[in-house]
Amino acid sequence: MEKLVGFDELSKTITILRNLQELVMSLVTCDEVQVSDESRKLFDYFHQISISNNLAIYEGFIRLFVHFSVHFISKDDQKNQKIYLNILNELISNHSLKTAFYPSSTLVSLFKLNKHFLLFMIKQGVIPVSSLKYEFLDDRFLFLFFVPEFRLDNKELYIECKREFCLDSEYITLIYESTKQSDQKLQFGNKLDMFRECSYDYEPPDFELNLEVRQNIHSNGELSCIIRKDDLDSFIHFLTENVKFSINSKITPSFLENNCDINDGYKGISLLEYSMAFGSINIFRYLWLNNVEYSEESLKYCIIGGNYEILHILEEESKFKFTKESYLTSLKYYQSKISEYLRNSLGIDSPTLFKSFSLINSTSNYEFLYKYFDNIINEIDCSNSQINENYKLQEKLIESYLLSNKLFYAFYSFITQNPEVDINKKDKIIILFKFWDFYLPFIVLFYIKHV
Repeated sequence: MEKLVGFDELSKTITILRNLQELVMSLVTCDEVQVSDESRKLFDYFHQISISNNLAIYEGFIRLFVHFSVHFISKDDQKNQKIYLNILNELISNHSLKTAFYPSSTLVSLFKLNKHFLLFMIKQGVIPVSSLKYEFLDDRFLFLFFVPEFRLDNKELYIECKREFCLDSEYITLIYESTKQSDQKLQFGNKLDMFRECSYDYEPPDFELNLEVRQNIHSNGELSCIIRKDDLDSFIHFLTENVKFSINSKITPSFLENNCDINDGYKGISLLEYSMAFGSINIFRYLWLNNVEYSEESLKYCIIGGNYEILHILEEESKFKFTKESYLTSLKYYQSKISEYLRNSLGIDSPTLFKSFSLINSTSNYEFLYKYFDNIINEIDCSNSQINENYKLQEKLIESYLLSNKLFYAFYSFITQNPEVDINKKDKIIILFKFWDFYLPFIVLFYIKHV
């Protein structure tokens, strides 16, 4: 049986990326006393695979690393943040991160899901503030996060963004206040309306921001912190002190939060959903017993948080059921045990190659792809009698990438080097243009350095 061109290389790449994912998972889930040893295992593996000399693996790991940092929700978020920044520093110091991906806008594109990583790279001189300017124009939270740097780097564009997002200095100062502020001060609706007539180019002489607040990776609001700690006594005290506050209220979206599901755009999520997302079983039970409102969408946050007690309560008592979408969410959030549980309980079939590539494109979960890769490939008959079916497979893979904003170098390389793919067709030209437009600068630099 003939294999697809580039299959062996792709299989090896997936295996290495899966190993990297396991090492990162072991590192962030270990006890504090084991962090040093687990870090060393990961860093030694970087050297073993010569990560800076393999473009497909380096790029694949960065996508995994950034996605994992945003979607692996942990009670030890501050501990894990230190671990993530240590990994990032290792890539900068010992694996040529600054020069491996050129120009700097490429690094911004790869890391843009995590504002804290971008800030770290700015402070380390890896990327300039100016490389973010196009990202600021359509992302209010990204702009707010980088106000201290942006107002010094490009004052004119800074004022333009303040006007575009209806923000003035008073509001910006407010969101940089300490963690003891109430979330309710930051409700966007009325506050933004209030500031629409303000002078956006004016700043008081004593305008100064609390930069330490950016060490937080989730909302710094009082109620948000209480729920994440699962401090039921403080939660009840908060409700007692704020008698008009409804338990059906929402947590205000935060400019510190990197996870778009937790912010839910600019809408925010309910207290119940927030408690589920962080596995806060005690506050969840309190809200559940008090019959808070919820929807079918709310069940997603149980999967995000990965708390089995909450999962089983919802299975037994919720008017909604877990679905295939719940399973996909578990893959996205690296909840492997829940993934397996839902796959069995819902009777979900093993994925096809096409479905696997689509899933890895949205989840960056290489463990999932590795697990089913051999079974998937064994189902593909690449003999001459099945060449048309193989061609259809390639067509489907390319179609999935045309609809995607993520450009995985290893998968593009695999798809485009197969002779069954007619690269002269219009849609192939589009995909190749997207591919080369993104990768060409640092592919050229990579080969100049290594050939």
